[in-house]
Amino acid sequence: MTTLLNEADIKNRFRTLICEDLAPISHDELADDTNLTQGILDSFALVVVFEHLEELVGRELTDDERGRETVRSLEAIARFVTRERRA
Repeated sequence: MTTLLNEADIKNRFRTLICEDLAPISHDELADDTNLTQGILDSFALVVVFEHLEELVGRELTDDERGRETVRSLEAIARFVTRERRA
């Protein structure tokens, strides 16, 4: 498993991924609670985000975990990763 990251590190990691590679939004525009599933991430970008989540938690995600709630916001992503790494 990779080095443990705190929630702020996880948010920053995904903020960088999204802003630099997946969506036309700046770091400053992407707040922790911005709804990523409404006009920010397209279906391709969601696949990439889920792949990065799997890398961080060290396993494949279940179908239920691949839902939009898991990636609704940077906060949701950070909570999911933190919870799964503690399990």
